[in-house]
Amino acid sequence: MNVFLGLGLPWVIAAIWEKKTNDRTYYVPSDALGFSVVLFLICALFGLIILAVRRKVVGGELGGSKQGRLLSSVLLTIIWAIYLLFSILQTLGVAGLDKITFGIDRSMKHPDPLCNK
Repeated sequence: MNVFLGLGLPWVIAAIWEKKTNDRTYYVPSDALGFSVVLFLICALFGLIILAVRRKVVGGELGGSKQGRLLSSVLLTIIWAIYLLFSILQTLGVAGLDKITFGIDRSMKHPDPLCNK
């Protein structure tokens, strides 16, 4: 997972989509940002744990048996999919995930009233 791809790419896509479909600037609510960053940090921690275990078992992050490489790639892909799934669920407000703010003030509003709908 890369910070530029894990956090930046979805926002770039959303900004382009918003400009193309609604002809307005894209706005990321602060509570969505807090959720994404914390979720990303948790997923990144699991990824680092997988790499640390591989270093202990295999002697490095790369190489090892075919099964070990496959297991590592599957686990890292699952972590990425979990990040995407929870980000989507939070955006859609499913299971109360949109209420999780991690201490970010949700009362702050964007100056553009269209963004606060």
